Amino acid sequence: MYSEPVSTLSPELFALWGELYDADEGLSGPFLHPAYTRTVGQVRDDVEVGVITHEEEVVGFLPFQRSRFGVGGPVGSRLCDVAGAFVKPDVSWSPEALVRGANLRTLRLPGVPTSMKAFERFQTDGATAPVLDLSDGFDAYRQGRIDSGSSIMSQIERKARKLTRDVGPWRFEWHTDDDSVFDTLLSWKAAQRKATGTPNILELGWARALVERLRRVDCDGFAGVLSALWVGDTLAAA
Repeated sequence: MYSEPVSTLSPELFALWGELYDADEGLSGPFLHPAYTRTVGQVRDDVEVGVITHEEEVVGFLPFQRSRFGVGGPVGSRLCDVAGAFVKPDVSWSPEALVRGANLRTLRLPGVPTSMKAFERFQTDGATAPVLDLSDGFDAYRQGRIDSGSSIMSQIERKARKLTRDVGPWRFEWHTDDDSVFDTLLSWKAAQRKATGTPNILELGWARALVERLRRVDCDGFAGVLSALWVGDTLAAA
């Protein structure tokens, strides 16, 4: 096992990584997609990919960000919520061996899915992640919520009607390329961070450059999305 900068990973290995990602429908989060790691690698020079091998065959990948202290962390630092490895089914591998092969002191990853059994011995705690399942479309999701006895849909729809009466008609854009929406979103986030006294990672040059790049990415299975909610001509949320 070994690691190399994501910028030097061969097209063939990227293709294999993509195949492993596509094959595992339960782990389709964007932070695990190879295009995410490649994009972060365009704004940072410490992004690497651990290449997992078995009997001299490449069988998996684990992206990480190397600190100057030899610690492997999540790609994108605090912007990343999920990390882990994609490995061919029925192949046993050792995270310790990867740490040694990548010349790391330790590996600290957040939000590793429990289905990644190789990490089970090292997980410190567990949590249930919320999931919005829209695989059958929004109408099916809405009806499912109603059938389950949840009142959330009726509450949202009642508030939407009140918003229309009191302020004006609303419209939702799933994705917009409008730079003013993006700039407004960042200004709102900065104001929120200031009001709550919490650090704003988007003040860092690389983080700002990353989200700028991500919203322009549109490749097979991975794309940046900037959604906007308008009430009349006023941007209400993004």
